[in-house]
Amino acid sequence: MPFVYAIAIVNLLLVANAFHGTVSDIHLFFATGPLLVIASLRAIHWHPWAVARRSPEKISRDLAMLPVTGTAIATGLMLFGLSLYPYGDTQQQSLLHYIATLTSFVGILGLNPSPKTALGMTVVSVVPSITMFLYIGHTNAVAISVTMVSVSMLLLLIARAQYQGLIDLIRSKTALQHRELEAAKLNDRLHKQAYIDDLTQIANRRSFFESFETQLSQPAIDEPWLGLIDLDGFKIVNDLFGHRAGDTVLTIIAKRLADFPDVICCGRLGGDEFGFLLMGSLGKDAAVNQCEELVRLIAEPIPFQQQLLTVQASIGLRKTAGLAASACIERADWALYKAKQNGGKVTIFSVEDEVVMQEKARITQLFDRADLASQLEVVYQPIIDFDSGNIQSVEVLARWNAVGGTIIMPDVFIPMAESTHRTSELTKIIIAKAIIELPEIFSEKSLHINLSVKDITNIDFVNWLLESDVFEPVSREQVLLELTETAILTGGAQAAANLALLRAGGFRIALDDFGVGQSSLSRIHKLPLDQIKIDKSFCDDASSNEHGWAIVATILALSRQIGLECVLEGVETEEQAIQARSLGVRLMQGYYFSKPKSSSQFNDAGSPVFNSRQIALHEPTAK
Repeated sequence: MPFVYAIAIVNLLLVANAFHGTVSDIHLFFATGPLLVIASLRAIHWHPWAVARRSPEKISRDLAMLPVTGTAIATGLMLFGLSLYPYGDTQQQSLLHYIATLTSFVGILGLNPSPKTALGMTVVSVVPSITMFLYIGHTNAVAISVTMVSVSMLLLLIARAQYQGLIDLIRSKTALQHRELEAAKLNDRLHKQAYIDDLTQIANRRSFFESFETQLSQPAIDEPWLGLIDLDGFKIVNDLFGHRAGDTVLTIIAKRLADFPDVICCGRLGGDEFGFLLMGSLGKDAAVNQCEELVRLIAEPIPFQQQLLTVQASIGLRKTAGLAASACIERADWALYKAKQNGGKVTIFSVEDEVVMQEKARITQLFDRADLASQLEVVYQPIIDFDSGNIQSVEVLARWNAVGGTIIMPDVFIPMAESTHRTSELTKIIIAKAIIELPEIFSEKSLHINLSVKDITNIDFVNWLLESDVFEPVSREQVLLELTETAILTGGAQAAANLALLRAGGFRIALDDFGVGQSSLSRIHKLPLDQIKIDKSFCDDASSNEHGWAIVATILALSRQIGLECVLEGVETEEQAIQARSLGVRLMQGYYFSKPKSSSQFNDAGSPVFNSRQIALHEPTAK
């Protein structure tokens, strides 16, 4: 635009100079002066540095007015030229022809981004010029007119094509920019999904462990501490106040963790689990102190809808020195498990833990390769009617006779079976062996068989129980399937539905270890149960366990009201047995009456097998 106006100014000066002396100076001054001023101001107005200082809205208004202002200035220039035409000689008139034509062509080409302006300038330049030339009767008037019209039309078509090309280019560039912006937004979303936890806006599991591995790969004087956090009581918050409350708790705790001093990085590993790296320059005591302070911070109440929500935290800690990332995580997780067992404390993975862990790894490898069908041994522990001294039923228990003759208890190998998806295989073997080897004295008694959460939520295993001919030697009514509170609650609706199927199929259902989980009789009565087995922890240390015995009495009274049998587990002394009977417990199980024995041991003992109320066997109870 400034160049178009510059050419117009030059042409004005050329014309004024050519007609100097032909027309009066006053005519030239008052005709040329205003046009020069206007053209100069418009050139300055459209200079890039002036345009850059205006707002986009102001530029848009100026462009919208351009057809009007451009056509008006072109009209002024043409009128100035036509006013001089009659006074000029042939040479001066030819100059006017040239100047008018040049100005018109330059305007068309220079203003092709504004077709309306170019067309307006063409009309006000060409039409008056042709009219004047033809009216005066210039020698070349016709040729000049035809040339001006044809070239102007051609230039307008070229300008129109260039304008359309420019519009297409702008649209293409805009579309490309839009696609690039969308791609950038998508890439940002994908990055966040891949590396940022949607809820808490801290690193997710993948991102945290990648950062952890990066930290380990960099040479450092002090390797960081790896901490794993598990929230205790979070499920209760979710159950009582809803998932929005749980989300609020997770978000606030994530912020507390991210802002905590000496934390290098942190992330949400899933659910209510978090991980963090603590400065390696901290000594053992300082690291523990910081983690204990973090536990206190996490336990601070969190406001939610006029409620104050609280959760506790367990932290497992391990120094990362000399270990690969996976090994550090495994050991910190081990420490976290111990911390949860200790009621929400900070626990550092110790040398003793390393020994136990290595032994567990060794046993796990043995279990992976174990021929369970030949190595599993079945033992039986009777449940006694205290008043008559008769055996009321018998619980089937298992022992793993590992390579080398080492007897391994269920609390060790059952978790291994769960982690390797061999629980159903293991349970089938135990059931088959128990029924085949069942001592004669138990042939008419009820059999208690333990099931895991994996068993009860596996519909194929449930169908096997309902359809297998393994139970032919005994009736299904003789079989009580035992499940813990945790198994039933963890299994959820699927577990409840499968229990109903099994009970409809003739099996009876017993709830094992009652009282140490999160269930209650108000929820238990909705399940298809026949018996409750009260956990042994309530009768431990009879002389100082008044609260435990009070709970036993309460459970016994409430269970009777809803029609459930009660068995007290873990009775190991005569004092415990007498105390339990005084509260109304008749069915008891424990080492005071009989330790678990193999089929051959019971068969060799002869009949009757129970004559031991005067014998207290002080051996550790294990299932």
